[in-house]
Amino acid sequence: MPAADSDGTSDPFLEITDSDIPKRTITINDNVNPIYYQALDLIYEANKNEDLPPFIIDCYDEDQTLVGKNDQDYLARATIYLQDGENKNWNDVDVMQKPVWHPLKYKPDGPASGEILCSFCIVDDDFSFKRDLDYVKLHEYVEMKEFQVSMNVLGLRGLQSPGILPVQKAFVNFNLKGLVPPTVGTNLKNLKTDPKAPGPDPTINTMMKFFVPLPIDELYCPRLSCQVYDQVFAGFSQPIIGNFTIPVGDLMHELARERKAELGQLKKMVETLNKVADGEERASILAKSMRGMVAEKGVADGASKAMLDSVRMTPDVKKKIVNEFSSK
Repeated sequence: MPAADSDGTSDPFLEITDSDIPKRTITINDNVNPIYYQALDLIYEANKNEDLPPFIIDCYDEDQTLVGKNDQDYLARATIYLQDGENKNWNDVDVMQKPVWHPLKYKPDGPASGEILCSFCIVDDDFSFKRDLDYVKLHEYVEMKEFQVSMNVLGLRGLQSPGILPVQKAFVNFNLKGLVPPTVGTNLKNLKTDPKAPGPDPTINTMMKFFVPLPIDELYCPRLSCQVYDQVFAGFSQPIIGNFTIPVGDLMHELARERKAELGQLKKMVETLNKVADGEERASILAKSMRGMVAEKGVADGASKAMLDSVRMTPDVKKKIVNEFSSK
């Protein structure tokens, strides 16, 4: 999502206008990668599904005010049709459809300003769902696993001061609450580094560890929003320098694939060693070695590639080698 506030973040919420009154989600504070896991009940008037208009989802940034209604800044809009190419994002039964990513745009013909992951269940007005809307907990449909995340924050480089004063003591704030749905992350607290090293190139060298439930499916992988602040005037002022995002979910699954590949190679190595120990593989290894010796001699004698390709260990030769090894 685009940043709307001066601190490099947003306080986004989503609003959908149907045939009744606008429906909106909760507001996620200080996050450009919000996670809602929220279900909304919409009412549209149409004779059949094909006559339904596209779903219009607007994203706003909410600003707190001291008196009266909070201010809202428009961020982007998603226009979603029932059938978006090959990606069907709706069904007509009481089962959660697997969601699909849709682009958010500030203008219809403009570039993407973010994405929204959602799905729809389209039923008749008198359809009776198994659960009332207040008891629908979407995070229960997403399989999660507890992970320990370790981050070695080495430092920052090339920081630019947002004001007239040079960078004093920069630090990083990690928005851990944004990694999980609001109903799950109540016990999570944001982490930040200590503002110690001065200047635009501070060396931090801090190891940070935390436990967090993350989705198993890559489709729901969250991203960690981070902000870099500067501490000036003994901490009385903390202007933001910039922000960045860490794809924690993508990194998690990439590491899992690497470990799976490594375990596969180790398993194959153990199986080969077991065969060698049992005498089953030694003949094959020696046969390959002898074939290589014959090929090298052929090259020295001027043999052609076609002749070298014809070099094969005959069954009789292989049997002879096996018998020799068996007698030793």
